[in-house]
Amino acid sequence: MQARQGAAINKMYGPDEILQRAARSYPAYLRSVIAREKFFPLVIPFGKTAIRDTDFATLRREIAALKETTAKFTVEWVEKIDRRWGRQQFPAKVYFATAADFLSSIGKIREAERFVQNLQFTRSVCPEMEGWLGGNALKIVENGDIWPDILKVCRYFLDNPRPNRFVRELPIATDTKFIERNEAIIANLLKHLIPDSVDLQARSFEKKFGLLFDPPLIRFRVLDQALRPRLGLVFTDLSVPADEFAQWKADGVSVVITENKMNFLTLPRLPNTIGIWGGGNAASLLSAVSWLKSCQVIYWGDIDVSGFEILSRLRETFPKTQTVLMDEATLERFVHLALPGKGCRTDATLNLNLAERAALNKVMSENLLLEQEKLPGEVSKRALEALVLKCASAEPARGSNDPATETLLLEGYRKMTSIQKIERVRALTLAIQELALLDIRRRYPEADIREQSLRLASRWIPPELMLRAFGWDSREAGY
Repeated sequence: MQARQGAAINKMYGPDEILQRAARSYPAYLRSVIAREKFFPLVIPFGKTAIRDTDFATLRREIAALKETTAKFTVEWVEKIDRRWGRQQFPAKVYFATAADFLSSIGKIREAERFVQNLQFTRSVCPEMEGWLGGNALKIVENGDIWPDILKVCRYFLDNPRPNRFVRELPIATDTKFIERNEAIIANLLKHLIPDSVDLQARSFEKKFGLLFDPPLIRFRVLDQALRPRLGLVFTDLSVPADEFAQWKADGVSVVITENKMNFLTLPRLPNTIGIWGGGNAASLLSAVSWLKSCQVIYWGDIDVSGFEILSRLRETFPKTQTVLMDEATLERFVHLALPGKGCRTDATLNLNLAERAALNKVMSENLLLEQEKLPGEVSKRALEALVLKCASAEPARGSNDPATETLLLEGYRKMTSIQKIERVRALTLAIQELALLDIRRRYPEADIREQSLRLASRWIPPELMLRAFGWDSREAGY
């Protein structure tokens, strides 16, 4: 019975499609080589074909392409008789008979030869790797050119677990940077080969596998000259290994942590304060510095998603961390200095206060980045001075647990000259006014300069005098 007019034929693969499907079997072939299993003949699934009145010409071209291809797969043909078109041959089965035919057709002869060589070498040099091979055939292929050197490294660690040496001084016949360039694959192998000698909690390659390393440095500045004798320091700008910094004691000081180097270098003189450069990694660098828990910690980072994420991680260890110039009012005031952000977003679980959360929401909704070094220096200076002095003045009211620190602060204030005391009061007054002005701009974003100045003055001048002198009714207009 003749087929229905216009019905589509089942898809018949052409030579290119057959080779594409064959290439997908390449990883399975590699695994069979490792397992020493028979893999050929490899049959490529082939849809059934049938003549349709309107498709016969196309079908003939496809059949001709299969007969004329130079690809080394075998096609088994079956003969069928059609009432209209007579006796015709159709492909019934497509397969690769040998590995040579298969690899030649998909262009993998040299790669497969190298794979076999590397497999044999692995079993000879590092038989302990046998259990790893079956699930990682493609890793051997991907690293085929350097596989013998990788095996040298593995053999060394098998014979010398946790060697307690620098990675570049290991007596292995590779170049000194080889391990650093190939940490990922070497770490993958060593976790299998020496599982009892791996520190899985460590983050760095060196710590994981018992190597010495150049320790991360923490750079800090002493922002109060009176602190140097107490802390036993000669210099005011130092870089020390992170573990030594953690063992140091500077209890009771204020600590300003900056991420931007320029902010760190331009930190003003601040009483009883040191500045630390986090360099984008403050949370992890300082997590082991337990004495910071006795300090007033102030974080000063960029107003962007990354800055608030670092702040939140820092609060995991130091929950009382305060911020300076990282609120919505600062962002609104200096939005003209902001740049387009990187489009980053974060979840709602960050440990932020309301003002910081509002700034983060604005950053994400408008894709903004406000770098702190772009802010006017005087604004930053006043805000830092105000927050540090506020922290210092609030500490005795809560009942200091360190009388020696309190005594030291009082002695420092007593040693100030009259001019220094006046300057300190002036700076504090200006800083308080700056904070008040930020609040006014947040509450009245449409206010011009004159209105901002009047609202600021009304916070110090009695309402009656404001009305007589400036015609401003504070009770009606608000503050």
